[in-house]
Amino acid sequence: MTGFQILKTAIDDVFKNLTDALAISGLLWIGVIAAQVVFVGTYGGVSINEIENPIDLPAGIIKWMFFLNLATLVISLWVAVAWHRFIILGERPTTFIPPMNGARVFAYFVMSLLIGLIVVAIIVVGSVILSPPAMMGNIISIIVGFIVLLIPITYIVYRISPVLPAIALGEKKGFVAAWRQTAPIKVAVFQVGILATLAGFVLRQIGVLFSSSALLSMLYSLASGWVMLMVGVSVFSTIYKLTNSEARR
Repeated sequence: MTGFQILKTAIDDVFKNLTDALAISGLLWIGVIAAQVVFVGTYGGVSINEIENPIDLPAGIIKWMFFLNLATLVISLWVAVAWHRFIILGERPTTFIPPMNGARVFAYFVMSLLIGLIVVAIIVVGSVILSPPAMMGNIISIIVGFIVLLIPITYIVYRISPVLPAIALGEKKGFVAAWRQTAPIKVAVFQVGILATLAGFVLRQIGVLFSSSALLSMLYSLASGWVMLMVGVSVFSTIYKLTNSEARR
């Protein structure tokens, strides 16, 4: 299976099972959207990044943003665990919202955090290596440097990605075992990492079209974020299933 086929399978898993996808994530994501709409209505979409002096921040905005980000993170992890179980085990939702297994969601968070630390380490090392050409101010060298840095990040993340579906299924799997598990399809993993990254880039660029309206920008961000979450989790699930079947041969 090629990287394109893995990504296509992941997209099909979401949109050919859209009813189940919405049953698992719909109400939870609507809750996030409702909270974001209230936030935009209250603060007009104010971003901390747009305010130079913290004293100028509206009262309560930091608290609001903290709880919004925390709620979005928890719900994303909650949905990811439930979606892994649906894609791999066929476990369909039987309630309005999927049951939350706190232990698995927390373990999923910890493993995601560890993967994030690996990414940060790669960025730090890569930035040191690539900083001389970037300091030259040549836009071409900056773009090439970004691409060169992005390739190993996407490749490594997808190579060790089976650790996440394993947690959702209640299995124990380390990074080394996941790396070995994905070795037979390393070329396809490389391909799907690049394709998924490009797709995410395109979605973000489309979002620029809605930047003039805080509300529309927020709604698009949440809608595209939902697609990236569900497809991304499906890619991890597809890699997990594919490599598990390879291991059994």
